[in-house]
Amino acid sequence: MILFDKDEYGYKLVDIHDNKTIRYIDEPCICFSYTKTLGGCLHKFGDYKLVKEYYDSARQAYINIGFPQEAADLKIIHGMLPIEELNKCIEISGYVGKLYEKINNL
Repeated sequence: MILFDKDEYGYKLVDIHDNKTIRYIDEPCICFSYTKTLGGCLHKFGDYKLVKEYYDSARQAYINIGFPQEAADLKIIHGMLPIEELNKCIEISGYVGKLYEKINNL
């Protein structure tokens, strides 16, 4: 399983099975779909630039095939967030929706 971690060099993605750093990242980011009734569903996570490319591409694809609501439901969270919160989004199904609600209620 791949999770976020942080050390003196910054944020990184780590394979926890063999404790190897996969890559350092500039800014952590998570892409997901969210609705109030269904919560959140994780799509992609990693470095902001790569996840943002996925987000833009997926939104446009939804629009192109006639699913504007699905495009509107696609969200991203990025920034210097706590490692524990980022990893809960990966490990716990639906948690990304709870984090999204928590951030929007601040």
